[in-house]
Amino acid sequence: MTEPAKKGRNAEFLAQAGKGRPKGVPNKTTMLAKDAIARAFDELGGAERLVEWAQESPDNEKVFYTTLLPKLIPVQIAGDPSNPLTVNNNLNVGGLSESALREIAAMGVARQ
Repeated sequence: MTEPAKKGRNAEFLAQAGKGRPKGVPNKTTMLAKDAIARAFDELGGAERLVEWAQESPDNEKVFYTTLLPKLIPVQIAGDPSNPLTVNNNLNVGGLSESALREIAAMGVARQ
């Protein structure tokens, strides 16, 4: 014995069940968290305050270069072996002190 065809809202829900969020649609919770962090960053003084904080102590500067800055560098890159990817890292290190550059190099962040 077969079930009769379902009609109405319940049928629409059942047709979509298990499909999940469509590819490319951002997670709302992640979006809200990123927005809150960006607003807090602005209210705390933004980039100017971040620079001041990094300059307050050698420990803060070390945290900046070893923890914050590497988050902007791609972690994993994949491509077609017959058509290799080219990555141009336009990280401006011209304003860094020699000791800061040495520290970054020692941490393995600045590789050529």
